[in-house]
Amino acid sequence: MRSDAPRRERPYQLRNDVSKSPRNPFAEAVLARVAFPPQAFIVDLACGLGRPSLEIAVLHPAASVLGVDIAPEMIGQARKLAAAGAIANARFEVMNIDDLAIASASADAAVSLFGLLQVGDPVRSIGEMARILKAGGEFSVAAYDDMRQHTLLSAALPVLSQYATDELTPPYMTIEPRAQTQMLLDAGLTALETQIFHCVIPFPSFEAIWQMLSSPQMFARVIATLGDEATAEAKAELLRVLARFEKDPAGAYEFPFSCRISWGRR
Repeated sequence: MRSDAPRRERPYQLRNDVSKSPRNPFAEAVLARVAFPPQAFIVDLACGLGRPSLEIAVLHPAASVLGVDIAPEMIGQARKLAAAGAIANARFEVMNIDDLAIASASADAAVSLFGLLQVGDPVRSIGEMARILKAGGEFSVAAYDDMRQHTLLSAALPVLSQYATDELTPPYMTIEPRAQTQMLLDAGLTALETQIFHCVIPFPSFEAIWQMLSSPQMFARVIATLGDEATAEAKAELLRVLARFEKDPAGAYEFPFSCRISWGRR
């Protein structure tokens, strides 16, 4: 196993892709560490809104990509993005990553962006990933060692959690790096490597930040409970808390993020 020292990545820059979304440096980092064979069957575990499934499908048009997530509303949105981009080789299914309805030794590769090691039962979900991979099949996953590495979430959580009960806030867990590694090895995964990945995420305005916080994988359920007065109060408090990330008087923001990428093969 290799654990590289942190290194500074080039700042994140916006561009449009087929789904009309900004580029995702975390998805790019995960995909860069997997070699996808021609006509591969690739599984994206806890795919959320469909990243990086859609990127894989576009980059590898001969591949078959399956994105799975336990949340029906996220799968519905991922299907809409695939349809809007006319991406026919990506499909999305509601599925628990702890109990995958996927044949053993059928996947050429598996990826996960803040799903595996972050939600559910990590021992079971890692075991399921190992089970569905073919011998020699590759995997690459991104997870936070500490939720403070997600600077936006960790700054917003104390503010927005005041307005809702605990079950409405994002259910992310974190696992100590050595424990992550041991879980992967215990599942029979090999050639394991790990690296800390850094990037800077810009937001053009506070409203763009609020839109991100309102997404299903973050605080959608909390924000949906807020009336006009509470929304105004929450926004005012967030503006104060996030002031340290403000880049310029025009209202643009920059957030430094870090995560751990782990990759290897079955």
